[in-house]
Amino acid sequence: LTPEVGSSGRFEWDAPPGVWLVGVFETRPGGLVDKGEGPEVDPASREAVLFHLNEMFGRLEPRLGRFFGSTLVDVATDSWEYAHPPEGGRYWSPALVREAPGVLGYAFEPRMHALLGYGPGEEEVLEDLERLERELIQRNYFETVADFVHERGLEHRPQVYDRGLERDLLTTYAIADTPEIEERVSIPEAMWAARVLGKPVISAEAFTHASVRHMNLRHDGSRGGLSVREDPSKMWRTTPALLRGLSNAHFARGVNRIQIHSFSYSPPGVPDPGWRMYAEIHLNRNVSWWPELEGYARWTARNQLVLQAETDPGGGVGDLA
Repeated sequence: LTPEVGSSGRFEWDAPPGVWLVGVFETRPGGLVDKGEGPEVDPASREAVLFHLNEMFGRLEPRLGRFFGSTLVDVATDSWEYAHPPEGGRYWSPALVREAPGVLGYAFEPRMHALLGYGPGEEEVLEDLERLERELIQRNYFETVADFVHERGLEHRPQVYDRGLERDLLTTYAIADTPEIEERVSIPEAMWAARVLGKPVISAEAFTHASVRHMNLRHDGSRGGLSVREDPSKMWRTTPALLRGLSNAHFARGVNRIQIHSFSYSPPGVPDPGWRMYAEIHLNRNVSWWPELEGYARWTARNQLVLQAETDPGGGVGDLA
């Protein structure tokens, strides 16, 4: 009925005989990340994903392309911090309508009444829509990103979990070159896929919230959701003992590569103790145990080498000699 809506927004329709349900659907940019910065690229649209990748690599490749596959080895994609708008609604993409016949075997438009909670087969239609969403996001986002970076000699290191959007964690981790989890999120599907398929590395975006242990989280009611309120009396309390304890927890759950999420760059001239952000470890050259970081790094590197050798079918602890 869209053609029956005039430029003023007025809807005029000469309804045929019968009982009719007229539903109004509105689409608008969505996918705001929880930091309040958005909207995101439409993950079900291969065209949108390729547009984003081409724009980004069009700027990076001329300067950094000579390092691809050597100094720069992989591309990480972060967790799905997708948030529905406060006024409600669900994820939607024109690709869902366009590709429904090929995936579901029928056109979706005549069954959109299910989204309004009416009509026969409502549960089945919604299940089909979620299956369609899962398949398109895996194919048009994860597989497209992997193919794109592989063509440039790079690997894909995705975090495929978190809220919003339908995807199959096991099958999506299966197509990852390096499955990755996060500090607070242990995903067994990442371990299963790596072990079954012989992927030698299981990565963790580590120490993401080591500093949040010393802060207060609150919900500010905005689009961004959770925000951080710092407690000045508890800042700069990251210690080698904390890092070692968190590292051991990762090793115990199957991780064999730790990616330190961040620590703040504090150049000379910045007042002590330096710059910092909320999702980091309290570490820079002004911290008293900065010289001891080398010992932690060597300990971590050796543990990771042993664990990766045990995971890699072609590796072995004897390689350490």
